[in-house]
Amino acid sequence: FEAILGIKEHPEIKNPMINVNRLVAKKMKERIKYDEKFFWLVIQTTCATSVRTPSPEVLINLSKMYKGSNVKIIYVGGEQWLPSYAKAWYNNGLNLMDSLSLEEYVSLISIADGIIAPDSSGPHIAAALNKKCIALFGNIDPYTRIHYYPTVKAVYPKGVLPCIPCGDS
Repeated sequence: FEAILGIKEHPEIKNPMINVNRLVAKKMKERIKYDEKFFWLVIQTTCATSVRTPSPEVLINLSKMYKGSNVKIIYVGGEQWLPSYAKAWYNNGLNLMDSLSLEEYVSLISIADGIIAPDSSGPHIAAALNKKCIALFGNIDPYTRIHYYPTVKAVYPKGVLPCIPCGDS
């Protein structure tokens, strides 16, 4: 993951900037049947606005890309923006959508090896926990949100559509 993203270790960031409830993290490990021989990848499927939510095609392709590998995918977020045809992809991982409290979500990111998330709380939590993250941006320039996070890298379609960058609507 680090090699693909080109992320280097940052020794000056040694301690997480947010607290993780150890008991909640322990219960989360039990819930997902955590095994350190796997790479645990959290994929946040949605965020509060459909403009910044990844397309179902992106989620389907991510699911296919890791099928049969040592990557264990955990899907989080909500199902509110997802069309019914797109929900088939999460059979390749553990579906925890619409089932986590914020404390559980923070704990899950703390035990995961990486996260892929839209421009939402996920990249900020990952940065605070010094976790590797790919942040999917749509209509907002990532420079305004994550340029100071060394463990978060952005995917941004600047120039693909004439409306990018633009604000939420």
